[in-house]
Amino acid sequence: ISMPFLACSQEKETLKKKFADYFLIGATINQEDYQIIDKDEKILKIVSEDFSSVTPENSMKWMHSHPEYSKFTFSNAQKITDFAKDNDMYLLGHTLVWHNQVPEYVFEINDKAKFNLHLKNHIFQMVTRFKGKVDMWDVVNEALNDDGSLRETVFLNMIGDDYIEKAFQYANDSDPNVELAYNDYNLWKPKKRKGAIKIINSLKEKGIRIDAVGIQAHWDLHFPSIKEIEETIVDLAATGVDVMI
Repeated sequence: ISMPFLACSQEKETLKKKFADYFLIGATINQEDYQIIDKDEKILKIVSEDFSSVTPENSMKWMHSHPEYSKFTFSNAQKITDFAKDNDMYLLGHTLVWHNQVPEYVFEINDKAKFNLHLKNHIFQMVTRFKGKVDMWDVVNEALNDDGSLRETVFLNMIGDDYIEKAFQYANDSDPNVELAYNDYNLWKPKKRKGAIKIINSLKEKGIRIDAVGIQAHWDLHFPSIKEIEETIVDLAATGVDVMI
């Protein structure tokens, strides 16, 4: 007896489909150096099929987006923005305020009022340029030492302890609809985590919006322990903001 052959096509189970009901799966891609967007179709296929969120590794950082006092360069960031839109991906803008990868001219602004206005303009230009395209901004990145104190940066020195709240307020004023996050590493360390919680709670107490906190992992198979990771997530989530890893 001959049996008819039934061809069945099974849809590929991708990472983003597997976890669609639980959380976004993110990837970081870089426009500089190895030019993924322009050259590497194989990687782009993996990113578009398996990931639901994308973060530009470098192209939105200050040195690339605002290399001179009165000059912004958006072209590389725009390519990643277009890629995210074309593939219906959540876009995390990284980052508005960070002590690294800052152009030299920023350190040469000696007047505090002028420095504050320049920070405000930087945030306004970035947030409004990608309004409706970026879903969340890492507003401030790596502001803490491992003991939970504020890291000494040009922003702390020129503006003061309240530079974080100013940055969040400027971002909110520029786009009240985009989500806003604080991001840092080593948050599995209790003292540093306490510092991050202090930042989150201080913003909330002052009525300044913060929607999420990013755990910049840098973990390996041996540390931190699952218990420490769990404690970190639980403690940060208890502040009422979303937690990203």
